[in-house]
Amino acid sequence: MSDINLICKDTILVSYPKSGRTWLRMMLAKILKDTGVDTDKNEMILCTHKNYNDVVRDYGKDKKIIFLIRDPGDVVVSQFRELEATKPWRLNKAPTISRFIRGVFVKEESSSGTAGIARAKDGIRRTGISAVVNYMNEWFSDLRNVNESKIITYEEMKEDAFSVLKEVIEFIGYECGDKDIKNAVEYASFPNMRKIEEDSINENNAGTEDFIRKLKKHEKRDNKNLLRKYKGNFGKEKQVSRVRQGKVRGYVNELGKDDVLYINDTKKRTLHLPLKLKLRGIRY
Repeated sequence: MSDINLICKDTILVSYPKSGRTWLRMMLAKILKDTGVDTDKNEMILCTHKNYNDVVRDYGKDKKIIFLIRDPGDVVVSQFRELEATKPWRLNKAPTISRFIRGVFVKEESSSGTAGIARAKDGIRRTGISAVVNYMNEWFSDLRNVNESKIITYEEMKEDAFSVLKEVIEFIGYECGDKDIKNAVEYASFPNMRKIEEDSINENNAGTEDFIRKLKKHEKRDNKNLLRKYKGNFGKEKQVSRVRQGKVRGYVNELGKDDVLYINDTKKRTLHLPLKLKLRGIRY
């Protein structure tokens, strides 16, 4: 992201992969565009999947932190669906989803095609519900060391994206109107994100002349892919769709009974939600 300038340099968005980061980045990018900022050269804030120690090491300890979370069951299923296409397994035989949610290793060479799964301290990338829960628990604890922080949830964004986005904008300290926030929510609706992604992938797969023609047409659209210059793969991968169903607790219907029980039991035993989230009605 060396060519992208950060508008609000004092704030970092942290999330585990598949927690809704692309959705939020889309909304923030739309606000920048509508307030006269070039999104090919600028992004609102830094976004990362790193742990607290790595954030402090790389960016300092005085940053404000927005921690975006999602039900770990939905996160781990969403990861598996993406990885089904990229197949980054260390063994030739791909795991079943049942094995995946219980934890497997993925290739170590690079992060490409691994749905953003980061290395653990021993250098291995692991999947599974426990990996998601551990990441969340560590950040819940480490936020005590952060001067200013805000936890937002995917589920609350699904319920009322306008209110959550307005809180984020106020926390960041960026000035815009309610109309800008409303337009950003509409722009990043799931049907529109899917259409933008499909258009971007089609343009990337086109031949050189066809690509140039479609790119010029794309530039004139009001709903072009505002993330095309950002770090990440939205609209850039040829076959993998990053916009799925976006359902809350969708894993309950996607998995078999034993897998649902395993996920629910793991969450119940090991996930430690802060009291303030419980008071807000968050129940994972």
